[in-house]
Amino acid sequence: MPPDSSGSGATQSPGLKPTAPEPPKAVRRAVILLWIALAIGAVTPLLSGSLLRLMQASSASALFGIVVYAAAVCLSAAFIVAIWRGRNWVRLLAAILVPIGFVSYIAWPPPWLFSASWRSAGFVISYLLQASAVWLTFVRDARPWYQRHRKESAAGL
Repeated sequence: MPPDSSGSGATQSPGLKPTAPEPPKAVRRAVILLWIALAIGAVTPLLSGSLLRLMQASSASALFGIVVYAAAVCLSAAFIVAIWRGRNWVRLLAAILVPIGFVSYIAWPPPWLFSASWRSAGFVISYLLQASAVWLTFVRDARPWYQRHRKESAAGL
């Protein structure tokens, strides 16, 4: 499809509205890393047995734990989609929360962090993927994607 004449990078189909431009390669890579990190983070409690132990607890605490677990996965997925769509506030929030999370785990490490387990391995791999993804959203290639969307939001588009 040929690009449209507005210079926005969108493609134009004959007789159709222009399609949205694709995010830059750095943003696409960041989103892939974030989806992998989310998958690892969602599966690790199943592999480590912590979710199973929670379900064996009282029904009220098990239900609460499962609801919190599901809400965290859904919220993380919504943030990944927002990063894909160029929402600068999510990129900035991630740039704040990832280092805070790192510092909190170093300052107050949970007992399982330094054990050789699925849980600790999943956490470390997931964290490294998240940190890499946040860094990718700030590289030179990705910045215009977020600036463009910030200008559109300010203009009410």
